[in-house]
Formats: sequence, C-alpha cells, structure tokens
Amino acid sequence: SKDVAWKKLGLIVVDEEQRFGVKAKETLTAMRAHAHVLTMTATPIPRTLNLSLSGVRDISTILTPPQERKSVRTVIERYTPAMVKEAIEHEMARNGQTYYIYNRVASIEHRKNELQTLLPKARIGIAHGQMDEQPLSAVMHAFDTGEIDVLLATTIVENGLDIPTANTMIVENASAFGLAELYQLKGRVGRSHQQGHAYFLYTEKMLDHDARQRLTALQEASHLGAGFELAMKDMEIRGVGNFLGKEQHGHAVRVGLNLYVRLLNQASRELEGVEELPERDIPIDLPMEARIPETVITDEGERILLYQKLAHIREIEQLHEEREKYADTHPSVAALFDLLEIKLLAAQSTLLSIDTTYPSKHNTLTSPRITLTADEQLPAISPEWDVLYIKGAERKKARSTTEILGSAWVKKLKETIQQLERAV
Repeated sequence: SKDVAWKKLGLIVVDEEQRFGVKAKETLTAMRAHAHVLTMTATPIPRTLNLSLSGVRDISTILTPPQERKSVRTVIERYTPAMVKEAIEHEMARNGQTYYIYNRVASIEHRKNELQTLLPKARIGIAHGQMDEQPLSAVMHAFDTGEIDVLLATTIVENGLDIPTANTMIVENASAFGLAELYQLKGRVGRSHQQGHAYFLYTEKMLDHDARQRLTALQEASHLGAGFELAMKDMEIRGVGNFLGKEQHGHAVRVGLNLYVRLLNQASRELEGVEELPERDIPIDLPMEARIPETVITDEGERILLYQKLAHIREIEQLHEEREKYADTHPSVAALFDLLEIKLLAAQSTLLSIDTTYPSKHNTLTSPRITLTADEQLPAISPEWDVLYIKGAERKKARSTTEILGSAWVKKLKETIQQLERAV
C-alpha cells in the first residue's frame, strides 16, 4: 500500500509468492534495499525459480509432509455430468465436502441450478470475489461448519483454506488454468488423514500442446511435495523469464537453459563491476558414468540442488572440499567429481575438446580411445600418448586408449591436461 511507510525495515516475508505480480514485487524491491527477504511458495514462478537455481538467490526446500498426510489422487478426464455426480455423491457418502471450481462469475448462478438438478440432496453454496463481505463470510462459515456439502467457487479458494472435511476438488475447464494454479487448488484437499481426490476436467475434443503438457505434468507429479518438481516443469514449458523487467516468461529455450544462465551470471557480475576472463567451456566426452544415483540422494529436488552447486564451483580446491563430503559413497559420484575436475583443468589449458571413440564393428579398438585436441602445438607429453601429425594441424592432437593408460587412466589424464596449462 502506498500510504505505508517504514522507519527501519529489516525483514520482509512474502508468503504465497506465486500470487504476487511482477509490479508488486518491483514495489517491494524499492523498499528492501537493505532488508532481508524470505519468499515462500509451494510453486515458484519460472523467473523466481530460475534466479534461485542460477545462484542469484539462495534456495532451500522443506520436503517433510505433515504426519498422516496422504497424496491426493488426481483424475484428468473430459467433463461428463455422470463423473461429477459420482464424485460428489462419493464424498457426501463419507460425510465429506466438495470444492467445485467454476471460474465464471457471470454464469455461476446458472451453474448452481444445473448442479442442484444433478444432485437434489446436496446443499450448495456460492463464493466468489465480487460478493459483498457479509454474504461471502456467511457462506464460508457455513462451509467451514459443515452446513454446505458443495462450495461452488472461483479460484478465490486457491490459498489459505484448511478445512479437514473438504476432501474432493472438481475443477471445471482445467485446461484454462496455469500449472501452479492447479497445484495450489489441489492443495486445498487431502489436508487430514482422509484420502483426497482432485478431478481436473476439460471440455475440448483435442487439448492444445501446452495444456496437455500442464495436465500431464500434474498427473505425473501427484506425490507429496511435488510442487518444486512441477515448478521446474512449468519453467520448462513457459521459459525462465527475464532477469530484469516485467516479463515473467521468455524464450531462453532458443539458446538453451545452460547457456542462458551462464550469460545471465556473467552479465550480473559485469553490472557489479567484477572483471573476469571469459569462461571457457570445453566439450568433454569420457568413458565414465558420472552422476548422483538415487541411492545416494533419494530426493530429486536435493539432487538437482547438488548438481547446481557443483556446476557453480570454479576452484579445484573448493571442489576437493566438496568431494570429501561424499567420499566413497558411490563410484558414479567419484566419477562425477573426476569429470568436474577435468573440466576445470581443461578450461585453463590449451585444449579445445576431449573426445572418446568407443570400440565397435567399424573399428579395431579393444578399449575406448581418448583424443585431445588443442589450439596450440602440444609440448612433450607422456609417451603413452600418440601425437598426431595432421596437415595444417601439426602436433595439435594426441590420443591414447584406456587400455594403454591403465587402470589409473583418469589420474594420468588429469596430469597430462595440467602439462597443457595455458600461459596467462
């Protein structure tokens, strides 16, 4: 509010971040120059998530659900009156209540009459944002106390409601809603030990590509705590948005998310006045399985965060410190740290690429062959490497096989790359 002034603002907490528009957040920015900001949401918008994953903002996730909470069963189908009747009657049979989301205020009374004809015994109330305060308060109180079986409402119920007896949600014309919005709506049911049900119904004969992607993502991420996963999918569908400015979504897909984030970080550092050499990203293909297995870190969100953390490390000493935390956890994790160290070493060398040719019926190899390509003539390196003499590229390529290098081939590769360190 424009008439609110702060003497010494120290902390801002933004709850349900996805409900705030960019303009509102820009207003907050003006007053928070020296304030700490805590933003909370189950489904961050793409731009906010991108800022977090790219390291511009810190991020943490709470993944432990309340005790006895069950995941909501999700149904995505074409709308039929029979399905609506069956869903509501099933909820009434176990003395529960139903949210029916109908997001058109102009015809909501007509929709109530149709539902009443379909379900003569149901007590139906209406709630939407254009109602006066007292009638709206009375309807919500009646629903909260169990005097209403079905609350026919707009998305006004999206946030903040916690009614344990309301465990069925029906969303009509679900294809017109955003992914985060549907997830937030689904979060209104299943808030007790009772099994929650969410029906997302559409009327189209053929869903368009984005709507189909949204609904499919919602169906696949039906487990508890899937909001972060859905937000990642939403970011993939909509784009990551602009770092500066009012646009919440963009077309980073045209240059690739990885390159976009690198350019974003480089631009932000330049704005801060930090001068640094352009970052070299050497293409590397090596015969190793480098990843974080599910058995080491079971939660997908935590694995993504660790990948992001490791990808931002630029000093080998810092990488070694991080490696000690995961010592001997799994061969694939060790290989991941080896690969990241090789990338850092290669970025400081004269190498242009590290490629691998694998044994196949088209060659006579008995083990993978590693080829080093540099942009300068190679110095005297270990005799285990064959320096290739190619016309126009003398002494700029060397190759060897893992069989020749032996079981310690990774260590020998690192030592060879260090010999090729670029002169500063």
